[in-house]
Amino acid sequence: HYTALQDVPVAGGATHIQLDNGLEYVLVVHQGLWFREELDVPLLNPYQLRAHGVHVWDNPCNTRHLLSLYDSQLSLQIPMEMVGTFCSFSTRVPTQEELDSLPCMTLTADTPWNPSQATFQL
Repeated sequence: HYTALQDVPVAGGATHIQLDNGLEYVLVVHQGLWFREELDVPLLNPYQLRAHGVHVWDNPCNTRHLLSLYDSQLSLQIPMEMVGTFCSFSTRVPTQEELDSLPCMTLTADTPWNPSQATFQL
């Protein structure tokens, strides 16, 4: 049984990812839910990413695409894996030097996110 969290703040942040090929990036999130210490991992809204133009391939039954996030502007693909029923990838807190020097992939827009106003086309 879970208790609903109340008054979850909206925040921006960044995380570091190192891909299997050794390349490193900073992933930037705007307008994300900040759960503080309530959760061990961040939760990303795939529709919020899609609305910002990030391709989210999160269907483990889709044989056309590997589980991943893809930014066509950077030609950057971030592989994901299934952990239970969640798609996941490993990140960590970036250092200040990494924030200042590594290329960034922005996952969400810096404008307010209103899911009731989002539109998508098939």
